[in-house]
Amino acid sequence: MPLLDLRAMTVMWTTLLGAFFGFAFGVGCALAVMYSIYMGGYRAAVKDSQMETKPERLTKALAKLGR
Repeated sequence: MPLLDLRAMTVMWTTLLGAFFGFAFGVGCALAVMYSIYMGGYRAAVKDSQMETKPERLTKALAKLGR
């Protein structure tokens, strides 16, 4: 009796394993990307937008959007 009998693995098991690993790694990677975006730029942009004196770069970007 071999340690892993692949003949007993049906389509259902392979589908379940694929779905589990796909969602587990897919969602985990997506969350990691969103967190790195938040930590890198988004948080700094929100902080800059709430300052009393706006940075020059922010005022230029807002002027471009107002055209």
